[in-house]
Amino acid sequence: MKMKNVVRLMMLSLALFLAQQGIGYASAIQAGDQMISANLGAVIPVNSVDFGSVEIDYGKTGFGLGAQYQYFLTDNFAFGAEFDQNWFSTKQQYGIKVRGRSSNFLFTGRYNLLNQDGLRLYIPAGLGAARMRVDIDEEHAYATGFMWNIGLGFETEIQENISIGVETKYNQAYWKKYDIDDTINYVSVMFKVSRRF
Repeated sequence: MKMKNVVRLMMLSLALFLAQQGIGYASAIQAGDQMISANLGAVIPVNSVDFGSVEIDYGKTGFGLGAQYQYFLTDNFAFGAEFDQNWFSTKQQYGIKVRGRSSNFLFTGRYNLLNQDGLRLYIPAGLGAARMRVDIDEEHAYATGFMWNIGLGFETEIQENISIGVETKYNQAYWKKYDIDDTINYVSVMFKVSRRF
């Protein structure tokens, strides 16, 4: 999926949520609130790695899923943890099949830009570790490295304390294996369901 299509998807999702805010049940988040979330969506690789004389993509657009816990220290700032798993689809390149995947554990932060009835708009970010695997034909390479991400999310409540939303993040994981020292960069577009308590 090209970046312009990701932007279109983000804009369409934002329009849908803005249209919903008139029927939402959302209430402002307060200090001391806790939130658990589950997410599912698409992961789109945006770079390639140099394998000797050729550059190989990590795969095609795939899917990811994850879970998150956050505690709101103030009305607008939360701290927590997240685990997610991503699978990139197989891509045929130079006569070989390539596919990447990653398991990520991050400490997360969230800052609410808009925290009111009807709609919440926020910036999510995370720092942690990624366990990555790249399959090249029948060969498998593993590496664990530092990872970070940052993005934009929005949500609205459909029932009291139950919200749905969309979160888009740019992710970068550092990969070092053999003589390869590179990063896996990808964009994630996730639909979230959250419970606040």
